[in-house]
Amino acid sequence: MRVIKKIPKANKEFNFINPSLASSWAPYKIFNIGNSQPTQLMDFINEIEKNLGIKAKKEFCEMQPGDVSSTSAETYSLEKWIGFKPNTSISKGISEFIDWYKKFYN
Repeated sequence: MRVIKKIPKANKEFNFINPSLASSWAPYKIFNIGNSQPTQLMDFINEIEKNLGIKAKKEFCEMQPGDVSSTSAETYSLEKWIGFKPNTSISKGISEFIDWYKKFYN
């Protein structure tokens, strides 16, 4: 809701020759939204399974081209834009998303 209330403006001084990823000639912003806490993939999957009440069919493979061993949301630009640092846990976020999804699509 905080992001919706703050409408971005186009950067009139945008440099097309040497563009910045943090700026644009178009009136939009893209944010990485997360709680800045890395989560193991299996913990993420386990939370989904727990909230759906079913077990996923998992096929474990070697790392594939493009896979990353670790990642987490860097939310500095979001925090700077709206003055808020997300802190929802994976457990709570997945639970609330699945509850919303079920209500919306039923």
